[in-house]
Amino acid sequence: MHELGICREILDFVISQAKGKRVLRIKVEIPQEEHLTAQLFKEIFKIVSYRTNVEGANIDVTLSSIDAVRVCEIDLED
Repeated sequence: MHELGICREILDFVISQAKGKRVLRIKVEIPQEEHLTAQLFKEIFKIVSYRTNVEGANIDVTLSSIDAVRVCEIDLED
């Protein structure tokens, strides 16, 4: 499942950027042509982030005319 791999890559990136802090919110852009919808991304991401410092984070997904999925913002707990 291609979508699962995308979510895992995003999760790994977010975890590396958080450096152990709890992640509160993530803003992600996905290509409009991608077979991955905002709702599907959120559902899969919820599963892959289970029992990590990203679990429960608010995920904002925007469809865009970009070429690849990208993380725009990460909000961390102080």
